[in-house]
Amino acid sequence: MNFNSTHKFLVSALQQPWTAVYTKIIAIALLYGATVHVSNILGLTGTSWLATPLLWRSLDIILLIFDIVTAIALWQGLTWSIWLLFGGILLLQILPYT
Repeated sequence: MNFNSTHKFLVSALQQPWTAVYTKIIAIALLYGATVHVSNILGLTGTSWLATPLLWRSLDIILLIFDIVTAIALWQGLTWSIWLLFGGILLLQILPYT
């Protein structure tokens, strides 16, 4: 299975009603994640954001941007949002913790 056939499969899948609903649910979950990052930045989670390590602050900003961009793209049903979602999961969630 090459990139073009995978891409065509994703385009086809995103046109299905059940997939459109599923991507909107994932988009809502990502917007919740964005809300958590905003709460961290504003210090609403019980810890001053400036008291946290620089790496955590950096990841809060990076993940906030990722969550918002991916949520909007998923909501719109853009094919590249699937690639962005899985790439982000791999690069921002799995690799840092392994």
